[in-house]
Amino acid sequence: MKLLILGFCLFGMVTAEMKECKGVLFESEQYMCCNGVIGHRPPCGTTSDHQCCRDQPFNSRNFLCCNGNLDKRMAASPENDKCCGEFGFDNTSHMCCTGIIHRRPDEGAADNHKCCKNVAMSNLSQKCVNGHVVPKY
Repeated sequence: MKLLILGFCLFGMVTAEMKECKGVLFESEQYMCCNGVIGHRPPCGTTSDHQCCRDQPFNSRNFLCCNGNLDKRMAASPENDKCCGEFGFDNTSHMCCTGIIHRRPDEGAADNHKCCKNVAMSNLSQKCVNGHVVPKY
């Protein structure tokens, strides 16, 4: 249910858009509904930046929601922010192997960086054999 109501304030007429959250009406400019819980919108960003992380509103320009946990964005470009379990990381300098964040290998480009079970490796000089990193040559 979405309603448009008119209200009055000291300076004249104000329009407030009302929305419903689990049967409760709320003013959508200052509040938002996240999984049935009404919360304050974040103070910064536009409404398109405001998202939900489980039942908590957050600004997606500054934070990343990883499996229900809010983590500060680390990368210079948002597309490089990734999740590894409940934690965020910068994919340009780090990588996630079976839920563990590792620094990317020095050798090669990101396309050459692979996981061998939970260990980061470069496939230029290494290979994964039965879950163990061994020299390629």
